[in-house]
Amino acid sequence: MCSLFKVLAVANLLRLRGYEDQYWSTPISFSAADVVVNSPVAAASTSMTMTPNQMADAALRFSDNTAGNLLLRELGGPAKITQFAKALGARQTRLDRIEPELNEGIPGDVRDTTSAHDMVAIMEALLVDGDAGQLARSRLQDLMLRNTTSGKRARAGLSGPFELADKTGAGDYGVVNDAGVLWQGKGQPIAMCILTRTEEASAPNNNDVIADVTRLIVSELAA
Repeated sequence: MCSLFKVLAVANLLRLRGYEDQYWSTPISFSAADVVVNSPVAAASTSMTMTPNQMADAALRFSDNTAGNLLLRELGGPAKITQFAKALGARQTRLDRIEPELNEGIPGDVRDTTSAHDMVAIMEALLVDGDAGQLARSRLQDLMLRNTTSGKRARAGLSGPFELADKTGAGDYGVVNDAGVLWQGKGQPIAMCILTRTEEASAPNNNDVIADVTRLIVSELAA
């Protein structure tokens, strides 16, 4: 699953505390020991604090790993993601660890995994149907439509009047993921998920595969 869990983390927190305005604007402290790799926002913090609003923005728009871990801390740990996924009807989605260990991706290890079928259902439930509430749907759409990490992945495969709200992920064994919802004008939104991996631990993360598959999806929609 890699960083795709961050969508579930933000959505779950919005479901639980979305209307508590003071909570979302209150700074929460973290230490230097909490800052992990691939945390462009948290690592640049001079106050060593982030509000839940900032955590959500950093996690979804910049895939900040420390922000993802802080969201998990607010929720009560990775098991809360598994529970929430099940509540949305997903049966092959689970989170067991935090960043960066959850990106390990050892073949055959069921920890921290999902399926394309599950993730399509999750994206549709959260971003289209509003199963975590209308506020969560609105906030997720706003953040994910402005995602900065898929310029060489799904967004690179788009042409024509498409808008994409998505989340990317990457890990060992060449894992590269992208999942979200496509809108084409007034047409029906299309939930999509692309999951890739290899059997080699040091395999490069091939963004071109995601872009190419997205082009295929768009060509089918335009046919």
